[in-house]
Amino acid sequence: MINRESIMKTLIPLLLSMTLLACSDGGSSSTSPDGGDGTGQIIISWAPPTSNTDGTELTNLANYKIYYGESPDRMTNIIQFSNTGQTSYEVDNLDSNTLYFFTMSSLNSLNVESTYSEIISQTAN
Repeated sequence: MINRESIMKTLIPLLLSMTLLACSDGGSSSTSPDGGDGTGQIIISWAPPTSNTDGTELTNLANYKIYYGESPDRMTNIIQFSNTGQTSYEVDNLDSNTLYFFTMSSLNSLNVESTYSEIISQTAN
């Protein structure tokens, strides 16, 4: 009988890797210079993973997770979606003129989450 621990040890080499490429303010302008209005937005884009961390071809990419927040130590907001062909995402309802930090991960069909991408930051407009 195979237990959960042995399955996880087997899956660890299959973790995915990805690169978070950029942030953009989406080209909108803010009407409130003080922020706190929830009208800001940031568009992030990434290069999707094509291989597992062990170098084998990635064939079971299932989801992405975007983590973000106002501190690189507290990215507690999470967006998860399953459109694996997507390479950008508009994060909206942000406070204008506020600096946000972002990182991403990807999940395979067994729900194994990759390591996080590098952290990037952008001010919402």
